[in-house]
Amino acid sequence: MNLQKYTWYNQKAELQNSDTVHQVLSLGRIEEIKKMISVLGLAKVQQIFLETPKKFYYPEILNFISRYVLQVEGEIDESRYLKNTSRSIK
Repeated sequence: MNLQKYTWYNQKAELQNSDTVHQVLSLGRIEEIKKMISVLGLAKVQQIFLETPKKFYYPEILNFISRYVLQVEGEIDESRYLKNTSRSIK
């Protein structure tokens, strides 16, 4: 899997990196997402997705990834994932 096309800003992209996981989930083809899940495991990808949210998603993609691909139960705070929401500076 060529990770550089998703993490152009990181010359040492690693699959376990949260940025890489979110980039593949938000930009990757379904085959690449399935491959990542087969390598890392569904539980690990879910954990990264839920514990380190990134504002990389459009609403349709977030819904598809969270509900159908990762099978996340319950509600998630979309403002922590959607590109078009304001950033919280703390």
